[in-house]
Amino acid sequence: MSRIHLAVLFTSVALLAFSTPAQGVLTLTRADVTVNSCTVFHLYVEGMGFDPGDIGHVEYHITLTPASGPAQIVSGSVPVSAPENGGFSNGPQPASLISVGPFSGTFTLSGTVTVFDDTHPATGNTIPIIFKDVNGNTVTSINCSAASCTAGTTTTSNFNGTAIKQSDIIWFNANFTASGVPNSGATVSFQDSAIEFTANGVAFNAPVPNSVITFSPSASCASVSFDTTNHQWIVTVPVSGSDEIFLTGLSFAVPSGGLPGGIHNVNWSGTFATSTPGISFQWKWGAAVYTSFGADYNSLGVKPTHQNACNFNNGDHAGTPENFKSSVVGGATGGGGSNWTGSWSGTQSASCP
Repeated sequence: MSRIHLAVLFTSVALLAFSTPAQGVLTLTRADVTVNSCTVFHLYVEGMGFDPGDIGHVEYHITLTPASGPAQIVSGSVPVSAPENGGFSNGPQPASLISVGPFSGTFTLSGTVTVFDDTHPATGNTIPIIFKDVNGNTVTSINCSAASCTAGTTTTSNFNGTAIKQSDIIWFNANFTASGVPNSGATVSFQDSAIEFTANGVAFNAPVPNSVITFSPSASCASVSFDTTNHQWIVTVPVSGSDEIFLTGLSFAVPSGGLPGGIHNVNWSGTFATSTPGISFQWKWGAAVYTSFGADYNSLGVKPTHQNACNFNNGDHAGTPENFKSSVVGGATGGGGSNWTGSWSGTQSASCP
C-alpha cells in the first residue's frame, strides 16, 4: 500500500471537565473525524482514565479504499492532556487539522484511534473512527476530484521593532496575481497554509484557513466571503483578475505577555492547487495590528481586490478589513495610520506547468 505523509497542525489544547476522578483504566470513548473536504479532515477525541496531570497522545490510522487499486493510508499522532479529574481530549471541535491528499476518485473511509499514556507508559484501548460531514451526519465514503497541479510555496518576512500588546490582534493577510487564466475561467485553491515564527522562546505554528478563488467569466467585480461550515475563504473575481487579489487571511490573538518587536524569520507557507494547467502565481503577505477586531471573519469587510471590488470604491489594498480600519496601530509589518494590511513581504512565485 502507498503511504501518504501529512502535516498535522494543532490548535491549542482545551481540557474537558468530568464529574468523577480517574479510575486508572485508559479508555477512549469518542473518536470523530469531520471530512471537511478532500484535503482537510478534523480529528476530535475524548476519553477517561488518565491519572491527574498525565500527558499522552493518540495515534490514528485512516484508510481510504478505492473501488480498484491500492488503498491510501493516512497516519499520525495528536497530543492529549488530562485535567485533575483524569478526563482527556485534544481540544474543542474543530480540533486537530489533518491535511490529506490530494486524492482522485471515490473512497470508502475506515480507521482507528489508539490512546497512550506517556507519563506512565501504557497503552489504552483502540476504537473505530466515526466519519462525519460538516453537518454532523455520519458518512462512509468521499468522492474526490484531485487538482491536476499543486505547487508548494513559502515566503519569509520580519516584523518591525514595535512591541505588540497582549490581546491585540494581528491580521495576517496575503494577496496574489495570476497569469495564464483562460477566458473560460479557472478555480484556484490555496491549501495547507500555516504561519511559523519564534518569539520569547516559544515556537508558534498557526494554521491559516484554506481559500477557493474562482476566476469567473460572468463576474463583473470581485467579492469575498468566509464559509464558516468548511472554514475557508471564498473569493470570486473577473477573469481579468487584479493587481492584488485577496488570497487568505488569519486573525491571530496575541498571547499573554505580548510579543516583542523585531521578530525575524516569520514564514508563511501554503500550496496552490488548480485543475487548469499553465497558470502562474505571484504572492506576498503583510501583517497589521488591531486593538479591536471582528469576532468572525464575515464581520471584517475584507476588501477582495485592489481594483474593481464590488462593495468598495476606494484605493485600499486587497485584504484591508474595511470595518475596523480605525483600530489599526503600529506593529508586525505595519506602521499604523493608513497601513491597514501591513507592509508587504517579498513576492514569491509558483506555477503550474
